[in-house]
Amino acid sequence: MSDHKKMLRISQQWTQEYLESFPSSNIIEFKNWLDNIVSRIPSGCYGGAEIEISCDCNGDRLIEIEIFYSRLETDYEYNCRISGEEWRKNELEKKERALLEDLKKKYES
Repeated sequence: MSDHKKMLRISQQWTQEYLESFPSSNIIEFKNWLDNIVSRIPSGCYGGAEIEISCDCNGDRLIEIEIFYSRLETDYEYNCRISGEEWRKNELEKKERALLEDLKKKYES
């Protein structure tokens, strides 16, 4: 069980219809579009942030945009993870103890 907070890789994904005018070839409009995406990333996470843009221009004409960034898990996420790890550990121990009792009964008879 880990007693330290972990770095999480966060992914946000959305699609947008590809049109002749999107994304704009005008550099200022394109910058505004990109700034809108960057604004979804917490400011302390810019350094390692990545973006992937893919396009299905043959079918639905959709652009899929996905951003990734890493951040330290929140206190809530940490507590949930630790609670889950403790629960799984306890459940495994219960199963192992039940198996041990079954084996004792089987071989001590």
